[in-house]
Amino acid sequence: MTVVGTIEMRKWVVVALLLIAGGVAGGWYFYHQWRGTPITELLRYPRQYEVNLVSIRGKVVDRTSLLVLKYFTVRDEKGEIKVVTERSLPVVGEIVRVKGRIREALAIGNSGYVVFMEEPERPR
Repeated sequence: MTVVGTIEMRKWVVVALLLIAGGVAGGWYFYHQWRGTPITELLRYPRQYEVNLVSIRGKVVDRTSLLVLKYFTVRDEKGEIKVVTERSLPVVGEIVRVKGRIREALAIGNSGYVVFMEEPERPR
């Protein structure tokens, strides 16, 4: 094999590896967007998620509508969290995927209570 042929083959190997790496990274990103962040992860490290827009996915197990506050509880495989919303409440038993941000709702001493604030839908 000539030097030019070897260089050309190396270029194709590099291109193939870059395509594979891009495919894996893209697949990982879309899998986590579809699946959502585990609720236990949000509850364990709430400060890491306060500024980031994240999504959660799970089953609606409870819903409450007060005069000025609407929220529902989402449960995934390992945890559950209250989701505060401005939209209409989902039906209990429905599987939902919600985008939003973590907020500390109440802090007393070393104890805290966090909620998931649903991001309002943008008009299209």
